[in-house]
Amino acid sequence: MGGVVRFHSFTSTQFRAIVNHLKSRGVPLATNQVEYSLVRRYPEVSKLMQECAILGVRITAFSPLAMGRLTGKYSISNPPPEYLRFGKQPIAEIQKILDRLEGISKANNKTIVQNALTLCDRKGSDTCCWDQNSRTYVLENVGALGWKLSTAEIAALDGVSLQGSMNHSWQHS
Repeated sequence: MGGVVRFHSFTSTQFRAIVNHLKSRGVPLATNQVEYSLVRRYPEVSKLMQECAILGVRITAFSPLAMGRLTGKYSISNPPPEYLRFGKQPIAEIQKILDRLEGISKANNKTIVQNALTLCDRKGSDTCCWDQNSRTYVLENVGALGWKLSTAEIAALDGVSLQGSMNHSWQHS
C-alpha cells in the first residue's frame, strides 16, 4: 500500500470516524472510492465529496458511466436486459440524462461518454472508464482530457441527474 490507505463505500459518518482513527495513528487516507455518476450523485448531495475535499482526500469515482447506462448503448427503445439488475432507476429517467448529454455532446463535438467523464472530473473526482479489451474506452478517456464543461452545461446536467441513495448492502439505487 505504500503507507497510505484507500477505501470505498462508506457514509459520511463512517468516513469521518475512519479518517480520525487513521489520523490518530499517523496514517494518511489517500482516496475514497465511491459510486458516482449522473445516475447516482449521492456522494455529492450527501456532502461526502465536500468533506473529502476539506480533508485532502481524493475521490475516485467508480462506475462513472452508471454500469453502461450512460454510454448511449441503452435507451427507451433498447432497454438493458432485465437480468442485469442495474438498480431501480427507470430507463425513462436515464433517457432524460442521455438526451441532455447528447445535446451537450453535439455542441462540444465530444461523445456522451467524454461529457459524462468530464462532468465527474469537474465535480472533483478522479475517474476513468475501462474495459480490459477495448481500445474504444482508451480513446474515450483521452477524449475527456484537456477541456471543461461550462457552468451552464453542468447546471443543465445536474437538472436531469438522479440523486440515488445508500443502503446497507450496496450503494446502488
